[in-house]
Amino acid sequence: MSHIVCHQENKILTITINRPSHKNALSLDMYAELSKALVELEKNPDLNVAIIKGDSSCFTAGNDLADFLKGGALTEAHPTVIFLRTLVTLTKPLIASVAGPAIGIGTTLLLH
Repeated sequence: MSHIVCHQENKILTITINRPSHKNALSLDMYAELSKALVELEKNPDLNVAIIKGDSSCFTAGNDLADFLKGGALTEAHPTVIFLRTLVTLTKPLIASVAGPAIGIGTTLLLH
């Protein structure tokens, strides 16, 4: 089951973090899915902007620490590093629609 849900409409890509049972904490697989969505935004001429959001109670609790610790060293091949590199190289706008907590990477994401 994917915890990153993407929907395209009217040249807008909506990326929803959908793991409410864990307060939308990001796993390594979710980082990979987020990176894939951002690459799609960048490459697709039919998309002008993306909105990233959680649910009405929580944007994201940050990293799923148990999963993150299993991920090994933060090399260039690490899903988190790939996501951050993809994020900072975007040329199209990414809007964060935040409700509730934005912890850890959730706050870092807002700074970009």
